[in-house]
Amino acid sequence: MKKIFITVSAICLVLSAKAQFTYDYLKAADEYYQKADYYSAAQYYEKYLTTNGVMKNGEFDPYTVKTTSVKARKEVSSKEQAIYNLAESYRQLNYYVKAEPFYEEAASFDGPKFSLADYHYATTLRALGKFEEAEKAFRQFLAEYTVADKYTEAANREIMNLQYIQVQMRKKDLNQYTINPADAFNAEGASYAPVWTSANTVYFTTTRPDGTSPKKEYINKVYEAAYTDGAFANAAKVALTQPAEVHQGGTSISADGNTMYLTRWTIGEGSKSASIYMSRKAGDTWSEPSLLNTMVNAMGANNKQPLVMPDGKLLFASDREGGQGGYDLWMADINASGETTNVTNLGVAINTKYNEEAPAYHAASNTLVFSTDGRVGMGGYDLFFSKWDNGKWSDPENFGYPVNSIKNDMYFASRVPQIIFYRTYC
Repeated sequence: MKKIFITVSAICLVLSAKAQFTYDYLKAADEYYQKADYYSAAQYYEKYLTTNGVMKNGEFDPYTVKTTSVKARKEVSSKEQAIYNLAESYRQLNYYVKAEPFYEEAASFDGPKFSLADYHYATTLRALGKFEEAEKAFRQFLAEYTVADKYTEAANREIMNLQYIQVQMRKKDLNQYTINPADAFNAEGASYAPVWTSANTVYFTTTRPDGTSPKKEYINKVYEAAYTDGAFANAAKVALTQPAEVHQGGTSISADGNTMYLTRWTIGEGSKSASIYMSRKAGDTWSEPSLLNTMVNAMGANNKQPLVMPDGKLLFASDREGGQGGYDLWMADINASGETTNVTNLGVAINTKYNEEAPAYHAASNTLVFSTDGRVGMGGYDLFFSKWDNGKWSDPENFGYPVNSIKNDMYFASRVPQIIFYRTYC
């Protein structure tokens, strides 16, 4: 009997230890998830779900095992909630391959906590290029979700997007396009917002490490690259003051090449604060940027992505009150002394209740190019164009595939024969 007692005691101790491990993993995962640290949350949800076979129903449940701890335990997520939160974490990280199986499982769960599982499962399938499956999942969501809100509206729009995508993918002239990575721009970190500053120079924004920022702290900075013989090379940092812990980029240069407009922003406690600045050229360097007035930098709003038009007006994106919703495109006059005045919204011809960002202008064709997630397209942000004609903007048109993709496509810059734009590949 003594040997049997020792064996049973050992088993209980092992089960108790397993229960403690799984509880600790789940507790840590929930805490990271609440802080929106989705990378850490995903790691710990994975640990919880895979420790000792927890993934398999009935094989091991830490809640049914009595442990030796007498300490009061903090309430943690159920197994179903952990699976859903793991899917959500991977979606927030744009890691759709990892999110898909967990959303697929969560879509079978009952209860109001998981009512959006079908919706997010569908968006994940779309992001992975599984268009027919995505359309089916969106229709399943609409059949079961009884609330008329932004998700039902978005699901209906996504179905139209998916139908548009499948038409675009069957276009007969796709062999006339060539899409290549711009290797001179692409390094560690992100590179985006290209702007031609002369016939042979492009400014762009990048988070590549340059030795001045702490390790693994990616600060946005303004770089330039040379364009010769049909290729970009020699990327280097622009001579512009870079404050510590302040991001800056998204530049636009005046027609005479002597004035730069740019965005500076900070990120704190998960929120972003962005404003537009101006800098003057002084020899081979740029002056300390000065903040534009509150006509452009509306208090309590994010104001970003300036664009100097050929006629001297300033376009920019802002989420201020008084727009159509989300980020809208706005226009300001610039007077003789450089002050911005008379800020107006570009109106419903351009703006939607969603987001319009990253304005660009092709002077040769009198065409405004911008990115939006508020119109039928390939999904996410697509590049659209509109022409100024007889005192109004024409109905925006989608560039279509392959300029646009199922990823986010933004920041257009064109100079024959090159078109440069930014695409996420997460």
